[in-house]
Amino acid sequence: MKEMNVYVSPQWWWRLLIVAAGVTGLYGAGYNIVAYTTQSTIIVIGYYSGVLFWMHRRRTVDAAAPRLRAAVLSWILLSGVVLHFVLAGGRSPLPGLTSTAGTPVVLANWSSFLLHYALPGMVLLDWLLTRPYGAVRWRDLLLWTLYPLGYAAVLLARGALFPDAGYRYPYAFLDPTFQGWTAAGTWIALLTAGFLLLGAVLVAIDQLRRPHAPSPTTWPEATAPAPSWPEAAGPTPTWPDAAPSYGSGYRPAADPRTAVAAPSWPTAADPRTAEAAPSWPTAADPRTADAVPSWPTAAGPEPYSATPPAATGPRAPNHEPTTAAAPSWPTATGQSPQARPRTAMIPPSWGETGDPYNAAPPHPDGPRPSATGPWNAPTPSPWSTPPGSYGQDQDQESAWPSPRRRT
Repeated sequence: MKEMNVYVSPQWWWRLLIVAAGVTGLYGAGYNIVAYTTQSTIIVIGYYSGVLFWMHRRRTVDAAAPRLRAAVLSWILLSGVVLHFVLAGGRSPLPGLTSTAGTPVVLANWSSFLLHYALPGMVLLDWLLTRPYGAVRWRDLLLWTLYPLGYAAVLLARGALFPDAGYRYPYAFLDPTFQGWTAAGTWIALLTAGFLLLGAVLVAIDQLRRPHAPSPTTWPEATAPAPSWPEAAGPTPTWPDAAPSYGSGYRPAADPRTAVAAPSWPTAADPRTAEAAPSWPTAADPRTADAVPSWPTAAGPEPYSATPPAATGPRAPNHEPTTAAAPSWPTATGQSPQARPRTAMIPPSWGETGDPYNAAPPHPDGPRPSATGPWNAPTPSPWSTPPGSYGQDQDQESAWPSPRRRT
């Protein structure tokens, strides 16, 4: 963004003229520092010098410290009002500007005109026509009076404590030796009331031109804030209560808040999960027909029996069915797994002659004879290998040649 060139703005040149008028007025007349006019003019010069600096620094035409600007305006206006109505008696200053009494008199008249008429008027126009507006508050009025009242108090104390001081009382209406302390106090009270009235006018004007917010009709109609949670007919849903892993503590299906939630374990009676496959294999389920169950059944042999089963046919009479505990999960029919027909046809968990799923793999060296018959004959349990088997005769010479043996 391009910076603003404040040096070509009217505000810059107008405020520069205010500073020049103040300096010229003080230099031409040679006012004493004790005079109120001199002090108020110095304040104006100092303030607007600071405004010019901040205009250069901030690249803006707005006046810095707008509340202080209003205070400076009230103090310099008081100087002009007192001179015109109290000291000059309301006479016009213009004839003195063209006086023929001599150069020093004309120069003094021009200096007085700059300080009491031109300078207050220029500051007033700057306050009325340039921003910012509406910065003054009603409580500022009492702060403005501190400087005039303080000036009067210090002036009277100085005159009383230092009788021989030069320029003891700059103004006759503040000289108690001329008309007494009562008269001096009366003038101070009247000037204070006039100053408060002038300041009230300034505050009222500034309040009237304060920037206001747009009319409510230009803004969108006020509506209730959108809820952060989707609206519902009932209370805000909460997290389900803690329940065991099998779902025994979940809310019933009649609860509208959890009516859609599926139970933690599928059941055949639940139409929502009737098509879900159970977590264990069944013979009737084509997807898991080839799976071998992981629990003992009545139709199969005991997997850890020391005696091998028969080669073909039913189990030996001395093999009793395993009485393992039924699984802890619920079933659709309420029967134990041992009585379920879906596991009756599942083959045992070790290889038999007629078991196409668990037949022993061929030996890498080819078929070999054994003491008990052909290689594919039923083998004893791996935990109790009888003497003479292949597992105990690995170090003996074999009648069958092997590529791993020396020839």
